[in-house]
Amino acid sequence: MDFEKILARVSQLEKIAERSEEQNGELNTLREQIASREKELQDSKREVALLKRNEEFRAIAEEYGAKPELLREHLDGNGTKEEFLRAILADKKEPSVQVSSVRVADEDKMKAVIGQTLAYRMGGEAPDDKTFAHASLVDMARSLNGLNFDIAPDEAYHRSMTTGTLPNLLLSGMNKVLEKEFDEAPVTYKRFVKEMDLPDFRTLERYSTGNLGVMDAISEGSPLNEKQYSEHKEEIKLGSFGNKLKFTREMFINADITPFTTMIGDLAESASRRAELTVYNQLTNGVMTDGTGLYDSSHNNSGDFDLTEDGLASARTLMQRQTASNGTKLFITPKYLVVAPEDEVKARVLIASTGSTNDNKNSGVINPHYGSLEVIVSPFLEAGTWYLMAGRRTITAVYLLGSNRRPQFKMSQASITHTEFEGVFDFNAGIDDYRGFVKAN
Repeated sequence: MDFEKILARVSQLEKIAERSEEQNGELNTLREQIASREKELQDSKREVALLKRNEEFRAIAEEYGAKPELLREHLDGNGTKEEFLRAILADKKEPSVQVSSVRVADEDKMKAVIGQTLAYRMGGEAPDDKTFAHASLVDMARSLNGLNFDIAPDEAYHRSMTTGTLPNLLLSGMNKVLEKEFDEAPVTYKRFVKEMDLPDFRTLERYSTGNLGVMDAISEGSPLNEKQYSEHKEEIKLGSFGNKLKFTREMFINADITPFTTMIGDLAESASRRAELTVYNQLTNGVMTDGTGLYDSSHNNSGDFDLTEDGLASARTLMQRQTASNGTKLFITPKYLVVAPEDEVKARVLIASTGSTNDNKNSGVINPHYGSLEVIVSPFLEAGTWYLMAGRRTITAVYLLGSNRRPQFKMSQASITHTEFEGVFDFNAGIDDYRGFVKAN
């Protein structure tokens, strides 16, 4: 019932002198609906007003050159436009908070606050201590090095680079932002790989599925038989990827780290894409340790199957019929259906439909694949080609121990004009066993 009809019905019921219990119940229900609609309307109005206010504040910030952190403090209903303008004026007129002489006991706290402030300006969480909230990089460098505030920005820059204090705080903030951006990147590989940490860059060997066959029965009084692994093993070792960023003298003096912050976010996304690409290269074109391709004909794990009920059933059977090298029946079952973006809708309909999706079936016939697989979509796949993957022993992703499974920044060198930071990501991926895959064309 639309809102006008609800109002009309309420008016009609209120005019009835003696209402039945049923009519009273209907009236109360309709009044509750009206109250709910009015609340939704008020909430929408407030949301629109807040969006309009934030746009006005952004326009003011752009016109008067307000610092990004100052704008963030006044968005979402915090203060009036007049208060925002006064804050911009005060920020431009007054020097940054001066901490030109600091007791030794306070130095660690000051470094921590400046480090948190730098991380906040690069996209991290806001610091609890606002002492340096509006301080320029130059003033931070002066404070860290105990310099007077009449020291020229260029001199403050050179002192800061010499001692390394500010670059190290920048480095700490950069790594916090890098981790945050990397964790938020849109990747799918973590949903199906096994992740492990390696202590070094030496090769790791892994045995294939089912090597031990079936456990033996124990005869009374007889010793247990010793099982031996076959010689076949898959190998994996870490790879290293990286790029470097430059923090320039101009960025320091201009107190403009926005371009630098953008580069950190881009580097995080490029690292996540590298991991995603590495894993999907294994899925689509993996090569086993013995030199055979993942979908070599001897592996019996590929075929010409359409993405239909019958095609999916044939691919399932192919995986479930895989055996170990000694002939042991493994009954590996698929867990993931991996498709290209062009095949996403077809795949989701096939898995989410309770009734048969075959054209010649009526609505009373069930879909045997309903809810049986998790659909994963990747742009690294070609349209028309899809894959089944088992839930375990398919692909292992490895990271260098101590890296927290993320890329990391290191400061490489500093000069008169810039400081270089190297972003390094130690990562690789490898196939565990071909039996957990089926490729369909």
